[in-house]
Amino acid sequence: LNYSMVNRSLTMGQPDRPLNQSTISTLKAFRGGQAAGEFLPSYYGIEVTRHCNFACTMCPHRHYKRNEKGHMDWSLFRSVVDQVADSAEIIKLHWVGEPLLHPRIAEMIRYARDRSSARLHLSTNASLLTRELAEDIRTAGLDRITFSLDSANASTYNTIRINGDYDTVVGNVEHFVEAVESKGGPLCEVKLIQMTRNSDQIESFRRKWSTYETVAVNIMWLSDWAGNVRGFEDESPYINPVSRRSRTPCSDLWFKMQVNWMGQIALCCFDAFGSHILGDFRTDSLAEIWHSQTVRELRKQHLQHRFPAPCASCRDWAQPQEYEFWYTDEQYKTDPGLIWLADPLTDH
Repeated sequence: LNYSMVNRSLTMGQPDRPLNQSTISTLKAFRGGQAAGEFLPSYYGIEVTRHCNFACTMCPHRHYKRNEKGHMDWSLFRSVVDQVADSAEIIKLHWVGEPLLHPRIAEMIRYARDRSSARLHLSTNASLLTRELAEDIRTAGLDRITFSLDSANASTYNTIRINGDYDTVVGNVEHFVEAVESKGGPLCEVKLIQMTRNSDQIESFRRKWSTYETVAVNIMWLSDWAGNVRGFEDESPYINPVSRRSRTPCSDLWFKMQVNWMGQIALCCFDAFGSHILGDFRTDSLAEIWHSQTVRELRKQHLQHRFPAPCASCRDWAQPQEYEFWYTDEQYKTDPGLIWLADPLTDH
């Protein structure tokens, strides 16, 4: 099977947009093997909430304790967005929790839209996407919205996305997509994480959703979240094949910053349990965090091909030019494990 997108490129809906100067500086630093400098991230994940109403089988959320969950404070959210606004190419307003549970989610999208020209991305299970909230979200300023579905039928859906209702979710997604097709709105993506229990549904999933002109279909590899989620021993055919290729420095250490709901900076988006906290927006500035001794040392280790835990066991490390998939309006290549696109340093 060709696990590429259909209908539309899974970029952020702004074709031929030049990269900002901050991103170009980061590209130069990464390609030049620089562990330190004045470069900043360009891809920011901001976890607006760690609450979730689902207990999906492949997600680390089901392992959190009650006191490890919460909503991001509104003032903290504004502070984070204000600091990252100028250097950001992409801001995603989700991580492990369900963002629609945050009572101010539409307001958060609008605030980020007002403060930054970055491409805004939201991922949701769509269970809470009422007609009123859907209209609020559609018009708030997102560039892309992802609907996590993981199945083409109710029986399989109910074994993967625990606490969800397939018919309700599909109805919510269809309504949102139809509104976008008639009135405009973000690029819509439907996502299926492939695993044994849904591997026979990939083509039917693709056929169903490819009938919409505004929908990209994304078939994703299964992740064990850098070893944080167990029980995937029998799922080896569906684990990201990039783990079997020659290891290179993870570009996330230069380009991506993951902020949890408390304002702390995780090692990366797969460090779901905060085993390595790199800084805290409540006490540190963006530059202080990204160029701390800890982060510089991590980059040096990667450049020397010395990969500390949890990097050593990670199957999802970012390849040298993975960022170019996100920042350019190219069609996703046919091999989801390797992404080689045009060189933005020569294009801009």
